[in-house]
Amino acid sequence: MADAGYEKALQAIDEARRAGADSLNLDNHQLTALPPEIARLTALRSLYFIGNRLTALPPGITRLTALRRLNLRGNQLTALPPEIARLTTLLDLCLDGNQLTALPPEAGFLAALRNLDLDGNHLTALPPEIVLMTALRSLDLRNNQLTVLPPVIARLTALEYLFLNDNQLTALPPEIARLTALLILDLDGNRLTGVPPEIARLTMLRRLVLANNHLTALPGAVGWMESLERAAMEDERPFTDGLLIHGNPLPLPYPDLIAAGQPDATRDVLAWLRGEAAAPPGLSGNAP
Repeated sequence: MADAGYEKALQAIDEARRAGADSLNLDNHQLTALPPEIARLTALRSLYFIGNRLTALPPGITRLTALRRLNLRGNQLTALPPEIARLTTLLDLCLDGNQLTALPPEAGFLAALRNLDLDGNHLTALPPEIVLMTALRSLDLRNNQLTVLPPVIARLTALEYLFLNDNQLTALPPEIARLTALLILDLDGNRLTGVPPEIARLTMLRRLVLANNHLTALPGAVGWMESLERAAMEDERPFTDGLLIHGNPLPLPYPDLIAAGQPDATRDVLAWLRGEAAAPPGLSGNAP
């Protein structure tokens, strides 16, 4: 079956070369390797290789310097080669459902990257060089083994979507407050014991998910995150936008407030927090 898949891949590559195609789909061919002939497709802008058995990227793939989208979801990759840095025009890189334990520092040179999906790998840390990806708008790190979020992540100021659910984080760096473009911050299913009050400076947030952690309190400053309340009241899809804090060992009155249901839960929790603390300077309303 694998041989048949390889032959089909070779045929598809040959057809793409003769047609000068800018997109190639080699999904679900049961391939353990990419045919070296793929290096000839220098016009490719999109390459899809989902659901195969790839354990490593061949050197030839880094010759595809026109690539904008590379989707390697659901393979068996354990590492990325340093040569990945040559794909400087990449906008979308999807690596979810692999077996990566680390990102090479050279990945930071993918400075044009807008979307990076690493969901469902085995990452334990992020390289400092990730801060060079200054164009990133979406970073998906769900279902990994991260224990620390490095403060340098605050330099990714274009981020709008940051998914960190189902890791092993015990704390957030106060520097996260610099990610002022964030619309969604998902921390569901970690080991957080506290939240820095600086998080309230994320005045664009529509969704803040702190559910299923170890929180016993929330900082009063969170009560002034008006964007969460607006988003919860405007969203017709329940349990989507707003503030989600269920599954924490929070004392009363939180259980009663949460039980009120979304979007009321967001409104009620924020109102209660506002009553617990005055608005710190620069955190109320739409202040920067």
